[in-house]
Amino acid sequence: IEVGGLAERDAGQMAAEVLGTVGKSPEDFRDDPEYAALIRLLTGHPKSLEVVLPSLEHQSPSQVIAALQQRTDALSESLEDASLGHAFERMSERAQRHLPLLGLYAGRVHAGTVAQFVSAGDDQQEVYEEIMGESLDRAGWVAVLQEAARNGLVTGLSEERYVLHPTIPALLRRRLQEAVGTEDVARLDVEFTRFYAAFGSTYGESLKRGDENALAALAAEEANLLRALRGAETREEWASAQHVVQALFEFYDMRGRYAEKRAVRDRLLARTGRRVTDDGVRDDLRVYLLVVEANDAFAQGRLDEADRLYRAVLAEIETRDGEKAESHAAVLYHQLGYVAQEFHQLDKAEEWFTKALATRERLGWELQAAGDRHHLGMVAHDRGRLDEAEEQYRLALGVFERLGVETSVAMASHQLGMVAEDRGRLEEAEEWYRKALLIRERLGLAGKSASDYHHLGVVAQRRDRLDEAVHWYRKALVVYERLAMERDAAEEYHHLGLVAQLRGQLDEADQWYGRALNVFQQLESPMFGVQTLAQMGILRRMQNREPESVGLLGTALKIAAANTMSVGGRILGSLARLLRSMGEKAFATVWREAFDGEEPPLDALRNALEQLEDEDEGEENEGEDAGSD
Repeated sequence: IEVGGLAERDAGQMAAEVLGTVGKSPEDFRDDPEYAALIRLLTGHPKSLEVVLPSLEHQSPSQVIAALQQRTDALSESLEDASLGHAFERMSERAQRHLPLLGLYAGRVHAGTVAQFVSAGDDQQEVYEEIMGESLDRAGWVAVLQEAARNGLVTGLSEERYVLHPTIPALLRRRLQEAVGTEDVARLDVEFTRFYAAFGSTYGESLKRGDENALAALAAEEANLLRALRGAETREEWASAQHVVQALFEFYDMRGRYAEKRAVRDRLLARTGRRVTDDGVRDDLRVYLLVVEANDAFAQGRLDEADRLYRAVLAEIETRDGEKAESHAAVLYHQLGYVAQEFHQLDKAEEWFTKALATRERLGWELQAAGDRHHLGMVAHDRGRLDEAEEQYRLALGVFERLGVETSVAMASHQLGMVAEDRGRLEEAEEWYRKALLIRERLGLAGKSASDYHHLGVVAQRRDRLDEAVHWYRKALVVYERLAMERDAAEEYHHLGLVAQLRGQLDEADQWYGRALNVFQQLESPMFGVQTLAQMGILRRMQNREPESVGLLGTALKIAAANTMSVGGRILGSLARLLRSMGEKAFATVWREAFDGEEPPLDALRNALEQLEDEDEGEENEGEDAGSD
């Protein structure tokens, strides 16, 4: 397919803009018919207009036409290559010598970063000087890039930041190869990958700590990191590949770019293979990628798959000795604890987190050990041991703050907000959530910020500020839907249903709960849908649809009981209220119809009813989350 150039009018407007960058205008050539001939020769090709027209600052249109025709006729170049070659050869000898290095790059270049690559007083500078004869410092690269920008070969964004047109790297790589030969270009490729491996290692670690400058640096260099990664794959430089990919994955997670992360992960696993072996640095990368794959399955609610993947890697790791194997195992212990916690298997979760903590403390990994301690706090929290949970969260927070890991500071602050919320200290809870949110929004952590939005909505709802609650829930929902975080989006559907129920808008509540259940039913674990099943059961009672209410609440109770979920007591209380309103005989009949002749748990329901009557003769709050755990 041949793509034409700009229309005549558009080409004329672009020509005026390009000439303006060198202090000229089409009016300056009004009496020169060769100017119109030059514009026609360039056929509206944007890049050709951009790189050729600046030469009219010092040459006439006829001279430029002659130079282009000489290249297309004598050198058999295309118009585009002739235009770029013409622009390149207008530059100074020094610029022509060094600019071809950018043939290694993609997307954008930063003068300071290029200078770090070739003039930092290390092996890379030595290689560059051996090949190119000299190296340039930051000021030297600024001068070269400014000259290239004046000739239309790059586009300046600032004094140090420049954008490479997609056609430029290929041209410059050819020039580099012509100047130094294939073997030396290959040497520069190796050094380029090593440089970006070190770059990724440094800025990836800084990004984990919540450094905004690291986020900006990785965003600016993403295309070059990807190019370096491709080079590492091709040459099987697995240690460099891991440094680069870990930085990219931290960046993609922060930006919510999960599809791109998955594509890179799967491509690398196809190269390394999936079977864990003991083949050095390739295996280090393989283990990392397999754990990332399991983490991603966990994040998407595929808990059985995540558990299987973690255990498969751990089985291989535990056959080995040494500190590296121990460090890998500790990661897997922690993640298996997280899975057990999601399954409400709190004893198992505590065992895994304790095992991870002991390993990391023995290895001297203070930051990672604080993460294990934080999760032991979450287990205590799930058990309702709020004092113990708060103590663990505060111990972890102290480490995170001392080490300056802002992302973890936000995580611990959020959990302390949840403790305050559970104690009914709503003002304190809001302060903790806003502290976490301030960090996460500043760092661009959209998915994590949405969790703070959600809990600010819960606090507002508990204060009967329903408009404010809806605002926060919808704000969270927009993020979750944009990031395709379906399980989290379903939680927002559920809470928007709660607010509608509180307002007496029962049909709207029904729609929200239905949307939530549709998502939860697609996930592997039925536990995710317990809250919504229970709340929909209460809604059906409010709609005088008692048989449906019994079926929904009974299903929720069975799931809660099978998974030892603490929410089961509240669901039992809701069923006890139905028993009281319907009478035992009618209730038992409906229960048997709903559950294939099974007898209802009448003794447990009578006990629950007695407790309800002792505590409060009134009905439960119809908009309170019956499934709140």
